[in-house]
Amino acid sequence: MSIFNDTIESLFIEISDPSVKDKVIIGIIYRTPDGAVNDFISHFNDVLNTIRSQNCHAYIMGDFNIGMLNSVSSTSFLNTLMSHGFEPTTNKPKMVSGTSATLIDNIFTNINGSMMSGIFVTELSDHFPVFLKIIKEECYQNGSITFRNYTSVTKTSFPQL
Repeated sequence: MSIFNDTIESLFIEISDPSVKDKVIIGIIYRTPDGAVNDFISHFNDVLNTIRSQNCHAYIMGDFNIGMLNSVSSTSFLNTLMSHGFEPTTNKPKMVSGTSATLIDNIFTNINGSMMSGIFVTELSDHFPVFLKIIKEECYQNGSITFRNYTSVTKTSFPQL
């Protein structure tokens, strides 16, 4: 699934693993700063409807060019995400200048699990790269425990064992 038009550019991949019953969709989205926010939210809502209809886990990341810290448009954008079960993984600014900070890049997911998100502070760009680490539960193999049941043993037969 991909969308390319005047307001949204996106690319999605689906990952399936035979050892895991659920497939995962990973998407990257760019909203052009000149595009109409309402048109973007409408297209984005269609994307979220498609993901929801597939009943799968998803991570959606990108440069949404909607200021999540102080923008009027952010309320409608967040309401759209949350109505489909998606939540932001961070609330820290990703673009910082001498006088301002914005949160226009983010990672959203519909997965309830242990995750750690953050930013890399670097001078490579005016946008700080974001990351999300998924913390998987450790899988322990069942081991066998050998024991003897001495409850039926009398004190006199114990030394003979």
